[in-house]
Amino acid sequence: MIRMSLLIYVLLVITTVIIGFISAMIGIGGGILLVPTLLFLGFDAHQAVGISVTAVMFTGVSSFIEYFRQKRIDWKLGLLLELVTVPGAILGAYTTTFITAAFLEILFALLLLINSVIVLKGHHYSETGHSSGTWHYIKAGHHRFFGIRRVLIDRDGKNIEYVVNLALVLPACFLAGFAAGFFGISGGVLKVPVLIAGGLPVNLATGTSSLMVTITAFAAFMTHASLEHINYVYILFIAPSLVIGAQIGARFSQRVSSKNLRFFIAGLYILLACLIVLQYFI
Repeated sequence: MIRMSLLIYVLLVITTVIIGFISAMIGIGGGILLVPTLLFLGFDAHQAVGISVTAVMFTGVSSFIEYFRQKRIDWKLGLLLELVTVPGAILGAYTTTFITAAFLEILFALLLLINSVIVLKGHHYSETGHSSGTWHYIKAGHHRFFGIRRVLIDRDGKNIEYVVNLALVLPACFLAGFAAGFFGISGGVLKVPVLIAGGLPVNLATGTSSLMVTITAFAAFMTHASLEHINYVYILFIAPSLVIGAQIGARFSQRVSSKNLRFFIAGLYILLACLIVLQYFI
């Protein structure tokens, strides 16, 4: 365990409020930001993962509540995908016991770079508004055998229609669950790109991801707790700060366009990957 001064605790609280804000705005649990922060403060990689997955469980609940109010969650799809995500999270958490801390950090940076590419290359939609309030998100090429058409109505009464490619999102969500348990990131960092690539509009992908993040984080938390990777003292400082930031971020997300949200997510992933790698040269 590292010793932390009062100043470091204050900086940790301020930083985690910002992390909560950003993570809720882009539909992730916050572990993708929290783990690098803890590593920079001197935590061991395994301990950082355990603390992170516990804290983002609270963040996931907080952002989920706000997205629920906005009616931006595809419940049926989210719960279906969690049937394969949760087993992946449990397996991933146990796998960390066979990996060194340094190797875990390098894999984490690689994960960030891969996801930045996925987000930037995500499907582009033709969005057309009608007087009836219906928006169609039409992806190039319909999934004849594994695609399901979904229609949701948000809080403003707008109908949103889209097609989800189950052949892509089901196996990808198992891998996202594995990464959640392995990296302590809740899986939102992978789920949002997967949902976008699978057919969901960006704003619905972030909302549905918040539901999945909450369920996956709980499964990963239970596993890491059994492995004694969690220091609960730090959770008392980190979790409330993440929740406060998440509530603000979820509300602010309504003002951000899908295009700007896509570039923001990708840029953030690239920056964090560079910071993780740079620590080995400074």
